Amino acid sequence: MEHNDLVRLLTRDRLMLQAVIRSMVSDHHLAEDILQEVFVVALEKRAQFQKGSNFGAWEREIARRVALAQLRKARREPPLDPETMEILDPAFEAPAAVWTEKRDALRDCVGRLPEDSRRVLALRYVESVPLEQIGGLVSRSTDGVKALLKRLRHSLAMCMNARLGHGALSDEGGAL
Repeated sequence: MEHNDLVRLLTRDRLMLQAVIRSMVSDHHLAEDILQEVFVVALEKRAQFQKGSNFGAWEREIARRVALAQLRKARREPPLDPETMEILDPAFEAPAAVWTEKRDALRDCVGRLPEDSRRVLALRYVESVPLEQIGGLVSRSTDGVKALLKRLRHSLAMCMNARLGHGALSDEGGAL
């Protein structure tokens, strides 16, 4: 595979690769480092890609191997076992346009949340701050933070379903 073709495909599939990596690594910054390493490894191994085979499966396998190597190096366990990852794999087959649509819907839905809710989401899912520490920062108990995150995930899922046309809510009804 030519260098430029590979770069184009990796760029196209960036959101999907981020999702694969984030499903294995809960640390946002580590996930970004792993993504960069995946690009490097894919470029180094581009001659091994068999033309006509499933490119998405090939790049996801590289992402999994790089992520597992980084987790072993950091002496951390992956959050999902290999069987669960295999079950989830078909969900990553969506075309790049679907990933972009979902990202845009999520961005819009998060943007509709109150500032304090966005802060809690960012602390947990971007900065990987432990629940106990978030509780101290927002004056809530750990259980209160867990309950808030559960409500926020549910609200975001409902909003995204409405935005993507998968739910009964209209676009106007999707406001949080």
